[in-house]
Amino acid sequence: MLTFLLSTVLLFGLAEGFCFMGGSPPEPRDSDRGPRACSLDNRVFGSGTTLRLPAPYCMLCSCSNGFYECCGYGVNGGPVGIEGCTAVRRPGSCDLEFVDATDPSRPCASFENNIRK
Repeated sequence: MLTFLLSTVLLFGLAEGFCFMGGSPPEPRDSDRGPRACSLDNRVFGSGTTLRLPAPYCMLCSCSNGFYECCGYGVNGGPVGIEGCTAVRRPGSCDLEFVDATDPSRPCASFENNIRK
């Protein structure tokens, strides 16, 4: 289990982690209409659901009765460091690629060894 968690952290991190919240309380006359949807950048998603925004945003947002919370994932997931490796952003993707710090044309051996364990 620890290996899986370590692998997950290694796959989904970089030094740009963030979270934020937003939304508005329901109007008093709306309280009997049930849970309210959330709206973020002209995207509407229902209460109790999540919205996964792909690159370049790389955010995962959840909605609860008109209020949303969004956190970065992948390249926006937070700091990560692997000794002997350099993290490289893939254009148009939220994924990271780890390459050897001394030879960027080679995959990072330390990263490959952690994933296979």
